[in-house]
Amino acid sequence: MVRTNLATVHSLSEGEDSSAITFPRFERSFEAVSDYQWQKPVMTRICELLQLRENWDSYHAPALERDLGMFAIQLLNQIMVPGIKAPQIVPTSEGKLQIEWHTGGCDLEIEINGIYDIDMWFQNHRQQEEGYFVALDSDYTQISDAVRTIIRQINR
Repeated sequence: MVRTNLATVHSLSEGEDSSAITFPRFERSFEAVSDYQWQKPVMTRICELLQLRENWDSYHAPALERDLGMFAIQLLNQIMVPGIKAPQIVPTSEGKLQIEWHTGGCDLEIEINGIYDIDMWFQNHRQQEEGYFVALDSDYTQISDAVRTIIRQINR
């Protein structure tokens, strides 16, 4: 094995005519940021939604307030865990944001009504649990718990 600053060259077994090259620094860096691959699609989606103008749905829906978009990003930064995919983010006809996951046999819907004004609905179908609704203000423990449940269900 030859070691350089950037790459490691592994000699293959006898009879094979090439060497395998790995990039350990790159791999470590990639693994470190891959846990947060949800950020780019979320930021892109929220920026798209912030471009919607009043009456975007042709039923007089208000434009999304920038503060709600920023709050959604802050909330997701608090609750996201490695391995979970980016949620679907949709505007509501009332000018609110809905963040949702329908994966791993679970449904999690978070509606951001305003800053520190959140409604959450969660159901774990695999455990045959009844869904539950909760209104939240500044404690997002129940949302974090639901996200962790989704990850556990996906990894089963």
